[in-house]
Amino acid sequence: MIYAIIAAIYVVGIFVLPVTLWRDKLGNSLGINVPGLVILRRGLDVPGAVWAQEFYEARRGWQLLPVHLVLMLIGRIYKPLAFYERNLEINGHERTVQAEHIMTGFTADAIRMRQARIMSQFYGAFKGHDPKSIELAMAKKSAKAEKFVRRHYKRIQKMNA
Repeated sequence: MIYAIIAAIYVVGIFVLPVTLWRDKLGNSLGINVPGLVILRRGLDVPGAVWAQEFYEARRGWQLLPVHLVLMLIGRIYKPLAFYERNLEINGHERTVQAEHIMTGFTADAIRMRQARIMSQFYGAFKGHDPKSIELAMAKKSAKAEKFVRRHYKRIQKMNA
């Protein structure tokens, strides 16, 4: 019986989660996520773009929950094995790029360059990675990211209201 309840919660979560909360302060972060939950800082210039990234990462984390937790733990303990976290962040940040590009009209290349620089400076999983290599990896994900943003555009726009 307990397994059925856990399975039901998991399945419902796939369609309902992540939940989004707003906070006045988040330290140095614009937004954070854990599987099933997004927390955004109030007062962002383009909150929908940040939300697109956090939404993608929180949903992916929930969908792959057991594997996600194990791979994140391994990558946090030993950075050279943080391949899963790097891939998740590259995909998530490219969603920020595409959402911000669509909403503001700034070039995707300029936004991507800024995102890659941030990732190389502040994300432990990218310690020692060149921003240009991060940019190239993100650019390879642009078509899927744009499709994701267009599919969720109404929800992304609501975050800007």
